[in-house]
Amino acid sequence: MPIDAARKDFLLRAQYCSMTTTYRQTYPTARWEVIELAGAPIGRLITHVGENLVTYVDIALAPETQGRGLATQLMMQALEEPRRLGLPARVNVLAANRASLKMCNRIGFVQVGETPPFVELEWRP
Repeated sequence: MPIDAARKDFLLRAQYCSMTTTYRQTYPTARWEVIELAGAPIGRLITHVGENLVTYVDIALAPETQGRGLATQLMMQALEEPRRLGLPARVNVLAANRASLKMCNRIGFVQVGETPPFVELEWRP
């Protein structure tokens, strides 16, 4: 359904506000990081380090940066923290996001649950 720019902007802002509020309520101590490439912001990584588990709450890269292996590099670096802490790591991925599921499987995540539309994946050191 086509919508004008003002309505699209409103919907995107509302969605972002809702998402951020939910993340901050669910994971109040989560670390919010901006991902940069050559000094320019290209994405975000929100990580919650709990007592028994590291949760990757949100991982997002700008569409124009996808498909170049950057997410794999990012996650390999991110997994150094749970490896160092001796903790498992979890992430929820949309079941329809085949590229992310493939990448997660390639770096050692395995499916441990499913709450449609998400698949819950876990990595162990």
